[in-house]
Amino acid sequence: MIKVSFNVDEPFWVKEMPLFKENILRATKETLNTAFKSKKNNLEVSFLLTSDSNIRLLNKNYRNKDKSTNVLAFPMNQKTFGKNYIVGDVVISLQKILSESKKLKTQKYKYLSKITIHGVLHLLGFDHKSNKQHDEMNRIEQKVFKKIFSK
Repeated sequence: MIKVSFNVDEPFWVKEMPLFKENILRATKETLNTAFKSKKNNLEVSFLLTSDSNIRLLNKNYRNKDKSTNVLAFPMNQKTFGKNYIVGDVVISLQKILSESKKLKTQKYKYLSKITIHGVLHLLGFDHKSNKQHDEMNRIEQKVFKKIFSK
């Protein structure tokens, strides 16, 4: 079973993206089912849906980068609590999702799904620091995205 929890500290998420839960849940489940090598039961991922200013503070505090970003991922590094395997926490900025989807001329929910996939892959240890890592992560992102939007 995959459990996804939400903490929404930016009230405009509900107004601007009323279907955010369904989109994040679908993207998270498909990403874990596709990319998670270990076959653990009772996986848990938490999402903090926040503002541009709040994600900037988190980015500064945890990554020493004083700028906003679309997504941050905080893996729990294979922590098991009781029967649950805590994969980690993903933080997403509403303003970045809306502005970047508009800039890229893509539907906002599709972009939210793409960013969710990206964040969950980071929780699983994927990165894009080298070209090889970038190519592998991008290949999996595209595979998951196609599974979601070809249904």
